[in-house]
Amino acid sequence: MEPPEFPGRFKAERLYPLEAYAARQRDQGFTWGQWWVMTPLAAMMAIGALAFLKWLPMALIVIWVQLTT
Repeated sequence: MEPPEFPGRFKAERLYPLEAYAARQRDQGFTWGQWWVMTPLAAMMAIGALAFLKWLPMALIVIWVQLTT
């Protein structure tokens, strides 16, 4: 039996290497339904993060002006 891909990455993998390897072999990854849901969610979160980063400098300037006057 082959060792796990990343030996010792997690404590459980160090303590139970054969079980961890078997669990990795059983892992099927994401289904098409999960990809269908998560892809638009990730895109919307990225758009929200960019909008927040665009808004942040203006908000900091407004707060700084209000605090200094």
